[in-house]
Amino acid sequence: MKEIINPEELFVPPGFSQAIKVSGEDLVFISGMPGRFSDGRIASETDVVAQVRQALDNIRRLVQEAGGSLADIVKLGIQVTDMEDYMSHKVALAALFYGCFGRELPAMTLFEVNRFMHLEVLVEIDAMAVLQRS
Repeated sequence: MKEIINPEELFVPPGFSQAIKVSGEDLVFISGMPGRFSDGRIASETDVVAQVRQALDNIRRLVQEAGGSLADIVKLGIQVTDMEDYMSHKVALAALFYGCFGRELPAMTLFEVNRFMHLEVLVEIDAMAVLQRS
């Protein structure tokens, strides 16, 4: 079970939740996922939106393997190599995140890093999910 917490006393966040209160018994921590296909190819060496889309699909597959769904994701950490490029695609990225998570977006952190181990990687996303036991 998760409860989105966005108190009226704080600003209304565009595109993420301020906090999420969770109760559950299984936590899933997902390492930073680049936008790579199963054969190791990067989704696109120049398109950050394509890399985000594939990274989220990788996260979806991992959380499903653990017995959950994207609705169980409570936290995303997004690291990008070029904040200006990422923000220039905010409309497409917002549509992507809302398409994956609906109106109850996870808590999110976005920050710029100098580079990743593999230079073609433009973005990496880590995640945390809370799964309910049946």
